[in-house]
Amino acid sequence: MSSLDNPLVSIITPSYNQGEFIEDTIKSVLNQSYKNIEYIIIDGGSTDNTLDIIKKYAEKYPKQIQWVSEKDHGQSNAINKGLKRTTGDIVAWLNSDDIYNPQAVKKIVSFFKTNSDIFFVHGQGYHVDRNGKYIENYPSKECGYVELHPTCPICQPTAFWRCEILDKIGYLDEDLNYAMDYDYWIRISKKYKLGFIPDHLASTRFYAETKTSGQSKQCHKEILKIINSHYESVHAHWIYAYAHTYKGVASNDKKSILRNLWAAIILVTISSYNFLKYNHSLPIATLKLFPRWILGSIRTKK
Repeated sequence: MSSLDNPLVSIITPSYNQGEFIEDTIKSVLNQSYKNIEYIIIDGGSTDNTLDIIKKYAEKYPKQIQWVSEKDHGQSNAINKGLKRTTGDIVAWLNSDDIYNPQAVKKIVSFFKTNSDIFFVHGQGYHVDRNGKYIENYPSKECGYVELHPTCPICQPTAFWRCEILDKIGYLDEDLNYAMDYDYWIRISKKYKLGFIPDHLASTRFYAETKTSGQSKQCHKEILKIINSHYESVHAHWIYAYAHTYKGVASNDKKSILRNLWAAIILVTISSYNFLKYNHSLPIATLKLFPRWILGSIRTKK
């Protein structure tokens, strides 16, 4: 633990076979304009060139980097192992394919210094492709417990929190494999006000092999369970989003009318099932929406 004027910031990176990206991740931490950083890399026993990259930087920055490579029980477990090693005043995790803006940590420290009543803060983030090319802004915004019900406006690598939260809230739920961050933000928001910095702090890669992109169905199914555990009902946005993971690709080809009709029927069926399963009723707005889906599926563009 360090002084309030120069707080130690602990950053964890979980890693497994990310040799393509992890060097950029490590460099984005080491190149921060704010230097009082403790960097902990938890590798899950990588078999590619990840360990060679980690060792190279650990040897060059032995006072700043600590690391371990051993079998873990998934990403949540790896992050928790890292969090339990931290000694900093402020903590965060940065996945092994994401990158910080060079001024990110400096802005975080400045925010916490001037907002002593805030224990968690996040900022603006970008989606970038596997080559680091900008795709779009993440839809970040100021939020709290209520705003986290229909969506997650917190871009994970932009989130930082005071170490006291670990004592009060605990660690990530290791039973979760995809949306453990979303669950954690909701848990924090139940007890703490969430701060927001309207500046770009980090970029998160979005490509086919990422878990939340390549395994969308499993991710959205997990989100339904998370929302159900924290709120009185599951928001319609998440129920529709999960149903759409089954839809497949629609077509305007007249020969594909039956396929599109079948896709619409699947949307209606899965949405209805989950409304009844989690909320025990079908909203009137949803009942009005279903015929539009069916009719829309049998129309073709001229």
